[in-house]
Amino acid sequence: MKGYRYLLSFFIIMLLLSLTGCRDHTVQSIALGLDLPVGQGALSLMQTPIVPAEQEGRLLEIEGQLQTPVYEVEYPEDFSTPSTAVALRLEYRSSLDLELHASYDTGESLRRTLPSGNGSSVSAVVPLAAALLQEFQFKASGTREKSPAGDLFQIEALALQELRSTDEDVPGVTISFSPPSGQSPLYQHRYRLDYSYRREVLPAGSLEEPGEPAEQSPQEVVPLLVGTLEDSASFRLFAKEGDHSIYFYSRDLEFAPTEFTVQTNLPGFQLQQVSRQRVWRGAADTPPPIPADMGTILRYRQQAWRRSDWELFSWNLFPSILVFDFRDYHIQAAFLKRLAFFVEKKGSAGTLLSNRELEPLHGWNAHDYRAADLAAFFQTAREQGFSLNPEEQLLKRILLEQGVIHEVDGEFLPGTGGFISLSQQSSSRLRYIFATHEGYHGLYFASSRYRQAVHGVWTALSEDERQFWKLFLDWKHYNTEDVYLLENEFQAYLMQQHRSYVDTYFKEYIIPRFLSFYPEYQGQADYFLAHYGEHFSRSARLIEEAAQSLVGISAGDLVCIRESEPTLTKN
Repeated sequence: MKGYRYLLSFFIIMLLLSLTGCRDHTVQSIALGLDLPVGQGALSLMQTPIVPAEQEGRLLEIEGQLQTPVYEVEYPEDFSTPSTAVALRLEYRSSLDLELHASYDTGESLRRTLPSGNGSSVSAVVPLAAALLQEFQFKASGTREKSPAGDLFQIEALALQELRSTDEDVPGVTISFSPPSGQSPLYQHRYRLDYSYRREVLPAGSLEEPGEPAEQSPQEVVPLLVGTLEDSASFRLFAKEGDHSIYFYSRDLEFAPTEFTVQTNLPGFQLQQVSRQRVWRGAADTPPPIPADMGTILRYRQQAWRRSDWELFSWNLFPSILVFDFRDYHIQAAFLKRLAFFVEKKGSAGTLLSNRELEPLHGWNAHDYRAADLAAFFQTAREQGFSLNPEEQLLKRILLEQGVIHEVDGEFLPGTGGFISLSQQSSSRLRYIFATHEGYHGLYFASSRYRQAVHGVWTALSEDERQFWKLFLDWKHYNTEDVYLLENEFQAYLMQQHRSYVDTYFKEYIIPRFLSFYPEYQGQADYFLAHYGEHFSRSARLIEEAAQSLVGISAGDLVCIRESEPTLTKN
């Protein structure tokens, strides 16, 4: 009965904290209790600094940062070092972004960002090393001179639990949550899985050709199984290099999972935590964006939308990029058609067209806009006293709330990021292509290093090559006088399909279709293909190398998780 695995099935470290008020983040009392077999002794907590009972568990303001005392876990003498994977399970309420700092008796440490619940309850399971947890502390992310009223911090439960192994041959863990209490159509549960992935450097003499980017191999696909006793769904996680989060939603899944099985032997892959949060899904004019992978956005059931006309997401890889999914082209046009002609269309860029002028014109079936152009649009409308549609006024409020644009002294200024949009009226095939094309615009908006890489490829082209793109984009009704727009569309059209299809797309579809409208360009097309036959594949390869090295994504594929047939078995 002295083994650690045996003890884990019995003991729970529990912190019960009650707030006296949100003004000073004071916790009235802190109590420790556990259920151990008789004779096994008891665990205890020591805090540093020692504070009066009325301040125990309080988030103290130290050097401008809110943080708890450091809690040290004291074990009885006969307590064994764990020989299996364990996790720290937290249940808390907080409107603060938090960090958990913990250390082990081996000298190792961990640091995990905990999701803010905006005051709602959050459960988080943080995998730990096979060592004794020595001490832990909670900190509010960032610094502030004075804590804003309404900030809450309350730990409801803290426990150590054993992580079950999923297979003797393939390393992995199953993380369990208690069944959610209460069901309401106004709420759903959001599940966030945080992981880190560091791809191992290929050894010298590998089969990769010099200069060729590494393809996503089957070994980099991590099987996931989410489920309950009655329902389950299987997914494939395409691991991206770096630290990332993926999300699942109970309304989209049509059940609330109580278990997550992550099974992989991928070197460099580490599961950091899985958390569950109850989130409101009532309709609102300016709802907070739903964090999601591009695959989840494409799959997300329209019946799970918070509104009937559109839903708002934020891209998990680049949270500053919002994603609108509209019910149909008509609603999308009411929001974005005038914006398209102001920002991108040839002959009208910089001009606000009236609804009568817009009526016979076609905008886009999918859209993308950066913060600077959005600020310019709304600022021009203000300066000209131009009357915008109610949908455009609503868009402005959303962008202000999300920090994409700012209003300073009566002037609209760019914030960070931008947004892209899709429509449910597009076919599934087109939605995937549009999501990829517009997603690469989002990457272009969000990453200055990626823009610099694309600019380097563009400026290295010959004048003949750049002239081809000006001709092509002019045919597509873009404002080719805008160099930023030229380079942005150049990379997006190359990256919207897998690199192996880029020659086929341009040589067998785009150029023949263009010549069917303008046969007088046949000679120029023949010359271009004869002298620059490798242009498309070479340019796509160079840009894809930049995308993979910077953010781990490939041409034609921005999806992190895909649903698949169940391949894992639950314990």
